[in-house]
Parts: sequence; structure tokens; C-alpha cells
Amino acid sequence: MTLDTVSILYISAEAVVGLTSTVGNAIVLAAILRTRRLHTVTNVFIGGLAVADIAVGLAVAPLAALSFTGRPHNFYGCVLVNSLIVLFTNVSVFMLLAVAVERFIAIKKPFKYQRLLTIRRAIMINVAVWLLGTASGLVPLYGWNTGNYNIKKCQFIKVIPLNYLVYFQFFGLVLGSLSLMLGIYIYIFIIIRRHSRQTHALYKSIRRSVEDENWRQASETTINHILNNDVRVAKMFVLLITLFCLFWLPINIFNCLLYFCPKECKFTNEALLVAIVMSHANSSINPLIYATSNSSIKKAIKVMFGCSLSVNESCTDSNHTPIHRSSMKISLGVVHTHRLSHDSHQDSQISHQVLTVDPRLTLKAKVSDAPSTNPRDFTR
Repeated sequence: MTLDTVSILYISAEAVVGLTSTVGNAIVLAAILRTRRLHTVTNVFIGGLAVADIAVGLAVAPLAALSFTGRPHNFYGCVLVNSLIVLFTNVSVFMLLAVAVERFIAIKKPFKYQRLLTIRRAIMINVAVWLLGTASGLVPLYGWNTGNYNIKKCQFIKVIPLNYLVYFQFFGLVLGSLSLMLGIYIYIFIIIRRHSRQTHALYKSIRRSVEDENWRQASETTINHILNNDVRVAKMFVLLITLFCLFWLPINIFNCLLYFCPKECKFTNEALLVAIVMSHANSSINPLIYATSNSSIKKAIKVMFGCSLSVNESCTDSNHTPIHRSSMKISLGVVHTHRLSHDSHQDSQISHQVLTVDPRLTLKAKVSDAPSTNPRDFTR
């Protein structure tokens, strides 16, 4: 079989996507597994997303290129190959939805968070997400296929019916899940904004009674760190969801055009191939988001590649002020800190602290059993 220029470019693009997806996400996953303080509930879901993206790099991109060449020639083999492409898409969507629910619980039920979501339960949710993604992705194998058993050349559109792609896959699973995520994150930002106003109002009322300027600056800096961390965690996942929509929307639009106006709507085969590559390339972008938006993962990656953070100043940002606030007391200009014994919840989580004033005008931050956040995760 002789390949034309378009075919060579498409297969080459899929190869690049497969390589970058596998390597980039493997680095992120290795950084999480190797670094004990990254063993948190949120990072369990980030690891689950990384595994799904590795699968895209190892399986989906090569299988898409294989299907493009017309292989395999067996009907059910062709259905399986193309169903796997759908399967890993579903896993990514369900994993993003699971993260949104996790963030919702952290905001809505902060004092019950550690009891509701442990590392073990997060792993079980990951397994459930993979089972659900597998079950929904392999629906064509169960019988929802074109039934075109006499195909001589494997093509996605010849074995996977458009009504399945449009109604079940796009309208049902993808848009349904994304709508839920949108509602959850809107609620999260409303709550964070409300907490921000309440906290600053409390700070201002206490500030009037305290004359020590050092105490004022220290307490204001700490409060700003707390609020900024909550926003940054949510923003990182909103960015992941936004990029997912941008990269996957074109191919789903083409599927809708093929289904609703197969004759009237015209587009080139090259445009369709670009949309397919874009959908797979989303898995190559995610590691960049983790590494740039989550400073703990970024630092762990640097350490993994031999960058000594204690010696080489270039490994850190000069404007970073580390504050451990698992348990914190701010008193007359001195910030006293010590860690909770529960290491698994010290990083990358949203914390909610109840601020009270004792008779000696000492500001104390009483930490409940809610998850704590290390500002170093998101301030670099």
C-alpha cells in the first residue's frame, strides 16, 4: 500500500502525539509516585488522568494510525480498535468529573472531608471510573455498531454508528458531564469568593485592635496565601476542562455535521484528520498544565531530574515565601507553624480555618479535621 503525503503527515502527527503523551504523563506519574508528600487525594485523581493519557499515547494514537491504513480487516477487530479510542476519552471525562466532585466536597463539607475522602477511597473511585469508562466505551462491541460484517477496509465511520457518537457519546456522556462540572465549579468559585469576603472582614475588625505593624503584615500575608491557594487549585482543573473542550469540540462538531446534514455540510478530509489529531493531542498538553500550575509536582520533577533545590537557587522562585499552615498560630508579629501528623493531607487540598480572638488579642487559627493546604504547592 502506497501512502500519499496527507497519510504520511497524519501518521507522523499521531506518532509525535503518542510519544509526547506517553513520556510527559509518565514523568508526572513518576513524580507523584516517588514523592511521599504528593500522595494526596487530589493527586490520586491527577495520577488517574495521567494514566489515561499514557494509555492514549501507547494505544489510541497508534491504533488510530492503524485504522487509518485500513487494518484490521476483521469486523470485530475493527470495532475493538475504534472502541478503545472512545474508551479512553470516557475515562478522561469521568476522571475530570470525579475531581470536580472531590473539590465540591472539600468546599461544601470541609470538616468531614478527611473522613469522606481518604487515599484508599480515592483509589477505589479511580478504579470505578476506569470500569465505567470501559463499559461505556465498549458499547459498540455489545451490539451498537453498524453491523457491516463485509468490510474490506477498517474505517471508524464504517463500524461505529454516528447515532452512538452523537447522542450517546457527545450529547449524553461528554456534554452531560461537562455541564455538571461547569455547575460545580461555578458553585466553588461563589463559595470561595464568599469565604474571601468573610475572612478579610474578620481580619479588618481584628486589625483595628492591634497596633503591632509586623503582626498585621504577617497575618495579612498568611490569609492571602490561604485564599489564593483555594482559587489556584480550582483554576488548574478548570483549565484542564477548558482545554479538553477546545481539543475535543472540533471532532464532535464534525460527527454532528456528518449525522445531521451528511449531504449539505461539506468539509475536507484534511480538516477531519486535523480534528482527530487535536483530540489525541489533548493528552500531550495535560502534563504541561500539571507542571506549571502545581508547584509541588513541578518541584518533584526537578528533583527527579537531578535539580538540587537546596543548592541551586534557579530551581526555586525568588518571590516564594513558604508557609506551613497545617496548624498555625499568629501572635504579635511571630508566625509559629508545625505540621499535622497526617502527611497525606498536607498538600494540594483546600483548608478552611475558623479564626477567633482570645482576650490577649492573639489571633489563632484553629484547624479542624478538614484537609490542609501547603501554599508551596501553588505559589511558585
